[in-house]
Amino acid sequence: MGQAKKVFVSYNRRDDAVARGLIDELRQHHFAILGDPRDLQAGESWQDKTEEAIRTADAVIVLITGSGAPTKYQDHEWSCTLESYWADQSKLLIPVLIGDAPLPSFVARFQALRLADPTAGWDAVIEALQSQAAHSSPAAAKDTTQLRERLKSLESFAQSLRKDPSSW
Repeated sequence: MGQAKKVFVSYNRRDDAVARGLIDELRQHHFAILGDPRDLQAGESWQDKTEEAIRTADAVIVLITGSGAPTKYQDHEWSCTLESYWADQSKLLIPVLIGDAPLPSFVARFQALRLADPTAGWDAVIEALQSQAAHSSPAAAKDTTQLRERLKSLESFAQSLRKDPSSW
């Protein structure tokens, strides 16, 4: 597989200004941005459009600034991202951490890019996307039903921790 051409960017809407900078930079480098909420038409299902965008993307960027807990929309995007990766492990998944933002556990096995200041540029992200060929390898077939069940179990556990952190 060559350079990633279609990219989905998952981000907290509180971080819209930072995400817009990344998305604009990606577009300047001729990447197609899938699932941009600004492209939704009245009456369209954001959930269906998001799932389709993640499924058809060559790469998913998980942008984390540490500005707050993930929203229900991010939780949905992250679940879809894992399911899509399990179905096609040639999909590039890049966690991008801004400042001292913590790495979400669901992407802990993927090498993250940490940027001290996004205004200094997105070169590392662009380079990672352009070198996607180095990351592609044949994936072993996995039972996605079993993986979905595991994901649901983990999500349930995470919800219980959010409600009562002392239960851990």
